[in-house]
Amino acid sequence: MSKTLSLGFFLILFYSLLFSQDVEKAVKRMTQPEVMVVIDEFVDGNFTGTRTIASSIENELLKEGFKVIDYHAFESIRAKELEQAEGDPEKAKEYENRFGAEIIVLGYASAEYGGESEFYDVKQHKYTGQVDIKIIYTDTGELIGSLTASDRKFGQDKRGAVNSLFRSLANKVAKDVVAKIKERAKEEEQIKKFEIAVYGISQDKAMQIESELQKFIPSIKALKYKFFDTNVLVFDALIVNEDQFRKELANYGKLKIIKFTPKRLTLSPPEKETEAKTTVGEVSLVITDFSILPIFPSQYNFYATNPIGKITVENSSKSEIRNVKVSVLIPEFMKMPSEIILPKVNPNSQETISVPVTLDIFSLLKLSENITSQAQAKISYIVGGKTQERSLTKPVSIFNRNAISWRIPESVCSFVTPNDEVVKEFARSVLGSVNLTNQELPRNIFNAMVIYNSVRTYGIKYVSDPWKVAGNEILDNVYFPRELLYYKTGDCDDHAILLASLLESIGIRTAFILTSDHIFMMFDTGIPYKNVHLVSLNQYDYIIYDGDVWLPIETTLITEPFATAWKTGAEQYYKLSGEGKVKTDPKSGISLVKSGNVYIIDTHMGWKYFPPVNVEGLAKPQTKPDISIVASTTQADISAFIETYKKTLGDVVKSLVNQGDEISMNKLAKIFVLFDKYDEAEKFISKFSSPVTYNSLGNIYFLKNEPQKALEFYKKSTDLDPNDGGVYLNTGLLLYLNDDPETARQFFELAISKFESPEKAYEVLGIEDILKELGEVAAEKKDISKKQISKEELKKLIQEASKTSAQQTKKGKEYKKEEIFEKGQNVFVFGGRRGADPTQLQTVKSLLYWKF
Repeated sequence: MSKTLSLGFFLILFYSLLFSQDVEKAVKRMTQPEVMVVIDEFVDGNFTGTRTIASSIENELLKEGFKVIDYHAFESIRAKELEQAEGDPEKAKEYENRFGAEIIVLGYASAEYGGESEFYDVKQHKYTGQVDIKIIYTDTGELIGSLTASDRKFGQDKRGAVNSLFRSLANKVAKDVVAKIKERAKEEEQIKKFEIAVYGISQDKAMQIESELQKFIPSIKALKYKFFDTNVLVFDALIVNEDQFRKELANYGKLKIIKFTPKRLTLSPPEKETEAKTTVGEVSLVITDFSILPIFPSQYNFYATNPIGKITVENSSKSEIRNVKVSVLIPEFMKMPSEIILPKVNPNSQETISVPVTLDIFSLLKLSENITSQAQAKISYIVGGKTQERSLTKPVSIFNRNAISWRIPESVCSFVTPNDEVVKEFARSVLGSVNLTNQELPRNIFNAMVIYNSVRTYGIKYVSDPWKVAGNEILDNVYFPRELLYYKTGDCDDHAILLASLLESIGIRTAFILTSDHIFMMFDTGIPYKNVHLVSLNQYDYIIYDGDVWLPIETTLITEPFATAWKTGAEQYYKLSGEGKVKTDPKSGISLVKSGNVYIIDTHMGWKYFPPVNVEGLAKPQTKPDISIVASTTQADISAFIETYKKTLGDVVKSLVNQGDEISMNKLAKIFVLFDKYDEAEKFISKFSSPVTYNSLGNIYFLKNEPQKALEFYKKSTDLDPNDGGVYLNTGLLLYLNDDPETARQFFELAISKFESPEKAYEVLGIEDILKELGEVAAEKKDISKKQISKEELKKLIQEASKTSAQQTKKGKEYKKEEIFEKGQNVFVFGGRRGADPTQLQTVKSLLYWKF
């Protein structure tokens, strides 16, 4: 992935921002330009990295209402590199795209030691210095100002003298820099934008006309060829003084004004004047503007349902025009035009239509280089019984099939192709051929290890992509998975996409993690948060996303063991994020989620906007991974995983034992319970007698199949702390599994009533996770007193209790726990009925609430 990816680009999520024309930006940006300030400071010839002068200039700019680019977006950039932008429009445009800078203030400040002096018996260190500054307009590379200042300062120590010198130099130049920028902005405010249409000129004369107009008419500050429509050349122009422009045009003599409206000026050679006036007068509806975005082949599915271009039509007549058919065609890349019917265009008005297009993916996938094609906009309508047509052709950039712009990072999901036959065959053949006994690992982790090692042993070399500037886009190169398997070279995004595709092809959900200049991925272990102990006891080893435990994988380490890529991925995530539980809102439909200083792209959510590409036409790889090596490396990874787990477990147990307090002992008891060591768990906490411990003991006896004792401990806990809904939740589960669903439901109601709302109860008690787990696992049944009770019934019971509790709370009902507990005790008559099925207890273990 290109190093040019920055967090600022993630905020640009709407395509509408890209429709503006260059000339429109030229006017707009000079009124509120974004300014980048880089002043290198040197002391005795050594670069210091300080920003005394730059910060002072930034503060002055902010006072005047200018936007200043955050230094951290370019902290590794030096003035020497930026200096290349002066007089070089292409390089200047590159920096504009790279950093979002419309104006660059760059310079050098130096401080040289001048020796010691003595004033009134006090030694003083002297420093002399100078600052030189240039101000560059990035749209053209034009130097719009330069400044210089010098000074000398004394200080009792060298550092004090240098600081004083740089502050003085800053004071001398900061206001002048701002004044220069404001002066240029004021000049730009006088500019007016016109569309100049030259009738009766062939398209091959465009460059000649453009050059002559700029040469002989000084009031034209900018002129850019826009499109060719039939026999009319159309330009975008910035004009300073309209009256002066008319005079200069008359002196030029080669073109005459046919029509002048507030937005469009029509000209023609004198010999075409009559023909031009007739043509302009006859036309009722014209295309005044046609803009189309650069095309990324990987996003062809997105373009079919989302606007890629805009067409503006103008009705200059006094009559309404109905049923205007608007179409767009890119001949080489569309099998048929995309059409939209505009019901009506009112007299003397304009209408702008957004246009989606259906592209031919097989033609797009042939593109290995960026090209420029021609897009044709056409309108047809009927006036006076006659069909009228107007068309307009506009160049459109079409990037190569692997191009991506990180302005819209979700588009990376279109490269994830789990249904590609090459991907499916690769993944499933490996899984089907590797015969290992998966002793202790969750299924998704085991399968992910096999897939990871299949890529690891396949022999793909890491090669970074050079980033390229194309128009207003900074492009990165991304391979489709089958291409990476074919070429066997790629960078971080290529590896992440390949691994995500392979995992998705076997039903494992994935997501991408984006930093400021990097991308890696994570996958869903399929383990609910409540069972996180099955994955790791180290909270910094995993991410909780969408209620499940996910493992991050640093895919650039694909040649290293699984644990190395996993632990490194987790370390990178927490270094930048710091948030272990990512909050999502599935209803929002947004695929890009911010977590600290990283972004997470959910592959499935991203597919809603950028579905996978059909890559059937691309070359297939000819080789497969060595199954024996995949098996041996996976076996080693399994052993390492188990060994690491045991070590982490040992460290956690040792730490809790050393702490020795009641909460630590209860946490230790829970760990032993997770591994079915109930008697050992009880020994750690038997000496304590608080609500926390009584709840833990209740859980232990619950799982030991001694329901009467469990109920007694739960009651002791609620006697001391009657407002903890979690203990009532546990009691309800106990009664449910012992064939008393009605009393269980009352306990669930009581549990939820202890919170301000059912939603809060769900959040604190983890009921949402319970319902999710119950809903996703097939209904396992048990036989208690010959009555069948399923997980689906338990799920329904909790949901009903939630509704009832909310309704009863509104009515002011008070739940009397003593009465409910008495009902529960009646279940365990004569020593208690047969306890819950052990297989059910293993499942319910993950649902229990622990009071710490």
